[in-house]
This record gives sequence, C-alpha cells and structure tokens, in this order.
Amino acid sequence: MDDWFLTDRTYTAALEQWYVACLAAELLLESCLSEEQRRNLVHRNFFEVISSKGQLWRIWRGKAWNVRRGSEIWCASPRVDVPDADAMLAQKLWLETDEDAFCSVANAARRVSDEGTSTL
Repeated sequence: MDDWFLTDRTYTAALEQWYVACLAAELLLESCLSEEQRRNLVHRNFFEVISSKGQLWRIWRGKAWNVRRGSEIWCASPRVDVPDADAMLAQKLWLETDEDAFCSVANAARRVSDEGTSTL
C-alpha cells in the first residue's frame, strides 16, 4: 500500500512540474510574439512568420507537422518531449534566422485536402 502511495505522489509531482513547464513556455512564447501573432494564436490557433528569405510561414499549435508554407506541411520537432510552446518558439526563431537550415533538417510533405487528394 505504501509503495502505491509513493508512486502516486511521484506521478502527481511530475504532472505538476509538466504543468509549470507548459505555463512558463506559453509565457515565453507570448513574450516573443507581436500583438497580431498573439491574437492569431488565440483566435485561429496559428501565427505567421516571415522567414529570413522573406517567405510567409504559418506555425500551428503543436510540435510535429505543424509548420506550413503554401501547400507544404513541415515537421521539425524536438527529439525530446518539450511543451508545444517551446517547440513553436524554436521553429519561429529558426525560420526567422535561417530558413535554409530549417528546410535542410525538417521533413516536408504535401498537404492532403479533405477529399484525400494532394493539394500540390
């Protein structure tokens, strides 16, 4: 019985730490966004970024397959579990500073429409 209690308490502590990390990540992301980007994130679930090469990108909430340019969808997710907001901030900064490096590392795919056909 005592072992179960310790395991449950450890699990609860881990959840609390994750919650605090997610809150801190959201605050950091918000502090790095413009007013328009914050508004879009709240109301539309994405924000737009102009890359180092002048391209328009959309970063959707999440961390995998959440970056879009035109009809392409890109995945540049961290290898470790981090809050979504931390991954989104890293993607934003990477695109703003070195789009070529982002594209050389990220995986790209064609976005599929609701009808199941490629949009490219």
